[in-house]
Amino acid sequence: MTLSFRYKKVGDNIYRPIIPLQFNTKDGTAVTIAGLLDSGSDVILMPKDVAASLGLDLGKKTHEIDGVGGKVKVARASVRMKLDDGKRTRP
Repeated sequence: MTLSFRYKKVGDNIYRPIIPLQFNTKDGTAVTIAGLLDSGSDVILMPKDVAASLGLDLGKKTHEIDGVGGKVKVARASVRMKLDDGKRTRP
């Protein structure tokens, strides 16, 4: 299955593939946030304050990963995410 998303205008003549992502907090509340789709990424990253607001346990262990902008410290956590917006097609 392939999901297709329209690019959304985020500035003067700047368009990005912004997609809605739904998470459940620890108390079961559904929270939808806008995410930037990076089809070349190997991992999903989110700001620490967003992870904290979802109640994710980030522990104390961090490590560095390399990206286009250089190295960044990250903590690993697991979370269920629902992505259900876009045009579905079958190959």
